Amino acid sequence: MGRLTRLDDVLFPVEAHPIFVSAQSVSGEKRISVPDKKAIVHGVTGAVLGIVSRGYRLVSHRQALEWTFQCCRAVFPETNSSEWAVKAVDAPSPGGHCCVDLAHHSTALDFSLVSPQGRPEVFGPFIRVTNSYNGLRALVFDIGFLRKVCTNGLILRDAIIQFKFAHMRRDIGEQIQFHVAYERLAKLRARFGPPLSEEDKISAGR
Repeated sequence: MGRLTRLDDVLFPVEAHPIFVSAQSVSGEKRISVPDKKAIVHGVTGAVLGIVSRGYRLVSHRQALEWTFQCCRAVFPETNSSEWAVKAVDAPSPGGHCCVDLAHHSTALDFSLVSPQGRPEVFGPFIRVTNSYNGLRALVFDIGFLRKVCTNGLILRDAIIQFKFAHMRRDIGEQIQFHVAYERLAKLRARFGPPLSEEDKISAGR
């Protein structure tokens, strides 16, 4: 099975449809609705991507990506949305779930306040969003840093924070609020760069 690796390939429209089954009776074939289930359907091909419960909160890959840019701003308030770019996309060919990586375009954050001895080799911050249409995967935002670990250019992801939302209406409303634990984040960021300034904390809505 091939993989989808271009952003445009995973941003297709999706729709939720009721489910019916065909059953034979003495009076002939009847269509019976399945009241507690619905089908998530590819809006272009018509393929069924998943069968989910009625309480399932449908989040399109496009919506998940928009929320990812909001997540970037919430966790790294010293950056702008325009400074983040999609670096990698991975999904199975039907597109039932996908992972999209965003990375900050700078080579590193500002480490001027960190002593040279404590300054790590950092490529830059990243955020990975995982989304699905089959209910098997939650909507997840993994936040961390891409790190250069050897001279051959190998890049490893070092995740430091994760936001995870089950695809249920009670967990995902019309909008997602990213509540950042800044005390914990400050300790984790100490390995990579200076802590947030008071101005950044205020702009992030602390």
